[in-house]
Amino acid sequence: MLSLIFYHIVARGVRRGFLFKREADFQRFLNLAGEIAMEMGVKIVDYCLMDNHYHLLIACNKEIKSKFLQRLNHAYALAYNLATNQSGHVFEERGRAFERWGLWLLAHVARYIALNPVKAAMKLFPQHYRWSAYPIIIGLKDAPEWLDPTPVLKCFSEDVPTARILYRNYVESLMSSLPAIEAARERLLRRKMSGIRSESALYVLDYAALTSEAMLKVPAVHELHPCYDFDETDLQVFAMREVAEASGAIMAAVLDVTRQAVSKRERRISRLFQTYPELQPQVEKIVRDALSYVPQGCQIDRRAMTT
Repeated sequence: MLSLIFYHIVARGVRRGFLFKREADFQRFLNLAGEIAMEMGVKIVDYCLMDNHYHLLIACNKEIKSKFLQRLNHAYALAYNLATNQSGHVFEERGRAFERWGLWLLAHVARYIALNPVKAAMKLFPQHYRWSAYPIIIGLKDAPEWLDPTPVLKCFSEDVPTARILYRNYVESLMSSLPAIEAARERLLRRKMSGIRSESALYVLDYAALTSEAMLKVPAVHELHPCYDFDETDLQVFAMREVAEASGAIMAAVLDVTRQAVSKRERRISRLFQTYPELQPQVEKIVRDALSYVPQGCQIDRRAMTT
């Protein structure tokens, strides 16, 4: 399976209109997706169907990917128009397919897909949403024959029961931080920064937001000697740079400041460390202690994303 290419497919209704209006629409799409995937040798790893768009996480080769997406959307559009006595386009576009590499990026995409109903305020918990593979992946429902979530579970453990527990922790531990993360994402999108649609950039954004939030929960920064003049924002910037390896654009989005303000902070931190050599080890210890506030399951070494 890991020799195949993973794709995150996103397709929306025309003019952001509904793709699924009745339960029969949701079920019809899943039936078509499963049938076509099995015929074409495409492995469906994860999915979530929202009212006006859908997410699929699939594994296949590049040539099959385009044909699968075209055939699925065409088949569903015909069935939808027939069922609703309509004509014309159903999808806004053919759909976008984002190539995914590395196990931890795969886990990150699956978590993003699973939390869609929560972010849309449709459900309080992702396992309660019927049209998502999440309850299947964590073992609450049986999987249809066309769904194979094994690659997601293998990100966490070869043992399926253990992997399900770890994946559930990974997904649900992020929920309390969703408002801060979504606000940072919106700011990043609004500023039209380049590269923000790559999943690795969004992964870093999530981790940077969690790291920044954790820095505000540790009181030790106030115990630093006043002569250092090292404040909470300095701690957030240092932690996001050193722990999450966040870019200036991502740090600016998390803190809701300009990139110039972040650069100014970084230069200030460098000057303080040069002036007071004993300060950096103290700050590094504070950061290590504060990371215990990052939800369990989210403390992932970014270097693992490329494995």
